[in-house]
Amino acid sequence: MPVILGVVCQIREKKTKVTIDNLIFINGGAYANIKKAIRQWMTSYSDTLPDDLTFELYKNGRGKHIIKADERLDNWLFYFLINYLNCPEGIEHKVEIEGFTAGNNDDIFKNEKLLVYISPDDGDGDNVYVTTSENKNYKVDFGGEITDAGENKPYYLPSNQRLENPEILKINKSEISKEQEVTSKKRYEKRFKIYLTLTMAGFLINLILLIFPDGITIFPKTSLFLCVAVSLWFFGNDEILKSVSVFLSCFLIALGVFLYGYITSSHIQELDKMLLLAFSIYPLTILVVQWTAWKIFKVLLKREPEVGYSARKPADFILTFILIPILIILPILIADAIIN
Repeated sequence: MPVILGVVCQIREKKTKVTIDNLIFINGGAYANIKKAIRQWMTSYSDTLPDDLTFELYKNGRGKHIIKADERLDNWLFYFLINYLNCPEGIEHKVEIEGFTAGNNDDIFKNEKLLVYISPDDGDGDNVYVTTSENKNYKVDFGGEITDAGENKPYYLPSNQRLENPEILKINKSEISKEQEVTSKKRYEKRFKIYLTLTMAGFLINLILLIFPDGITIFPKTSLFLCVAVSLWFFGNDEILKSVSVFLSCFLIALGVFLYGYITSSHIQELDKMLLLAFSIYPLTILVVQWTAWKIFKVLLKREPEVGYSARKPADFILTFILIPILIILPILIADAIIN
């Protein structure tokens, strides 16, 4: 069976007596949508799930399904799964869901038998409700709080289930990683086209300003703004540095911005001329300096850095603090050298 969304599906031909730990009953919805929702959930939480995690999906009659989640799934992940199956992304269905598990986290549910469900009266969408084997009702919100709930749903044990031929859904992190890379690339390519269109439109409109009587007065300020906007787009943008084709495209954009500033700066006052030329060099400088620093960083630390807005680790912060003064001063020095 083909791999879709990083999840390998197999059919196991045998009868299974299902235990109630991490067991989910779903009334309503199509089998294909339930399976798709499980795949999507595993993809979303792939970073926190074991590599060999499995789910068993059973048909339990018309419009009824049973999921046996991996017993290593902790309570919070089980809650998230219940919540997601109720309202999965891109899937419209109306279902009733009940999950049965045992408390394995260090909280008030520790070692308790639990019935987990979605209350029909809850309109927030980011909660689950829990009934303990002692018929105590709680609301669990995904901010981490567990509070008494005004519910009276009793706890019960599901009838003994003997089901045939479960479909085994296994997480495949390598396939998920590839899918995420493809999705990320497509998403960035879409953003890139939007940014490029806005950039070209902005500089074109800015040139049209020169037609008007007062256009030459505001032209330097609007030009500086556009150069800063392109610079902010490039600064700390990992996607640009990871892709050769994207980097070359951005390099051509930066070169165009520089030529724009160089040509138009000759028609404005001396002070504005210096500023405009310096700011038009910023996008080109950012690309070249960041790309060089990126390559050196990878050689020294054997990993890709996170620069600018994405910086998290000490080495990444240090690199950012080194780059910022260089990126501020270098364009000014280059502009001064060109003018003089």
